[in-house]
Amino acid sequence: MKWAGLGCLGMVVLFVGAIGLGFKAFETVKVELTPVLTEFIQALEAEDIEAAQKLAVEGAMSDEDIGRLAAMTYLFEGFASVTVESGKISKNVNTDERFSGTLAEATGKVHYQNEGTGTFKVGAKKVDDQWRILNISVNISAERYDRLKTE
Repeated sequence: MKWAGLGCLGMVVLFVGAIGLGFKAFETVKVELTPVLTEFIQALEAEDIEAAQKLAVEGAMSDEDIGRLAAMTYLFEGFASVTVESGKISKNVNTDERFSGTLAEATGKVHYQNEGTGTFKVGAKKVDDQWRILNISVNISAERYDRLKTE
């Protein structure tokens, strides 16, 4: 009986430890990725392809890809900030070097000046101790899309 109690206590300690490690990884993603993501979206809002490309993983997005994304001004007009709401870090090995190493996935909200929020999903890779954007998806409301697309 004594050993069963110790076993249960051990499981609780492991469970709490795992939650703590998961929270630490999320906080790392949130703290480290938010400024890079903010700068990347600001570059897209300004249609500054060169600045956006410097924040992307080399070879992950071409200048044309970033240009097409920046041309979707309705996604970035009035950008105020981002909030990372969930995220995880993983170590990956892949035959494509862009997808090997320390990678992060995050989701959250894009906040606009005076007009609500959208959502995002981003993939990033740590390159020389700096996070770089692998891919990004931004979703906005149909109302925002219709209003800004017709202006």
